[in-house]
Amino acid sequence: MPESLFDKSRRAIHSLRRRTIGDRHVAAYYWAKSKFKNAGKVWVYPDGAAGSSIDRVCAQLGLKITRTMSPDVLIGLYYDDDTFIKPPPQADFRILNANCLDISKSRVEQVFHEVFGYPLAIDPLTYSGRAACKSNLNGKHDGSVIDCPIEKIAPGRVYEKLIDNAVSDYLVEDIRLVVIGKQLPVAYRKTRFIEQRFSNYTRSARRVPLNSVVSRSEQELILQFASKMHVDWAELDAMRDRTDGRLYIVDVNKTPGGPPSRMPFFPKIAAVKLMAEAFHSEFIASPTACKSPDPQALPQQQQQQQFARQASPSRTV
Repeated sequence: MPESLFDKSRRAIHSLRRRTIGDRHVAAYYWAKSKFKNAGKVWVYPDGAAGSSIDRVCAQLGLKITRTMSPDVLIGLYYDDDTFIKPPPQADFRILNANCLDISKSRVEQVFHEVFGYPLAIDPLTYSGRAACKSNLNGKHDGSVIDCPIEKIAPGRVYEKLIDNAVSDYLVEDIRLVVIGKQLPVAYRKTRFIEQRFSNYTRSARRVPLNSVVSRSEQELILQFASKMHVDWAELDAMRDRTDGRLYIVDVNKTPGGPPSRMPFFPKIAAVKLMAEAFHSEFIASPTACKSPDPQALPQQQQQQQFARQASPSRTV
């Protein structure tokens, strides 16, 4: 059933109210809190991450973001959203996400299949039915729905199961999961219009109890997936397929920017507080959590992958 004029008008008013109250007031709130930082420094590289999750969490905890390595830095965050990256500079402190050097869609598909035991990727040459086709690179939002089988695979594209995550005749729903260390402190339900299913547009967003969107066993698998992707702090985009009931992780955001812009003021503040508690308990409260890991302690396969990436130029697809 197409959206009515009344629904469109209500959506426009709702969007304006949430943007005004949700975004600007939250930015002002954390700008004010940032003026009272005295609990230490967090090194963020190469971007300053203004207005992002780390910016708000640091303001909540009284920490100051810096791009300068100094003795009073407690911990670092490698904040680079390129698909393929090289390791960050060496430091005496721990750098979160330092070993997450590949967030391509093909890498996400591979790790997801290894951990969850069922595939997201399909072979478009033999698969029969509708499928999703999108760039292998991060942040392109250029997906499309195609009919398979096809005659030829396009370079730089990946082909995936078209997940039926519709919640109405014109809306689809994503699940965004925040991973901080070994915790999943926050989960969101996000909706967008079906015709914009591959875009970065969000119609609505709300924080929900974790157990209402993923089971206990799925939570364990999600943390295993994050570990294999080498992310210490990330936002994972997932979908629940209505047909088979399975959860699918489709994207890894290692430069977390939440809470989502469509949330109003007080729910955003509550979400940031939960992330701040998780960040503090995982990385600040424990003396060993802030220390730079010994390269000799890394698994041999991980060391080989890291050295191989360091020795070769950044890949393009």
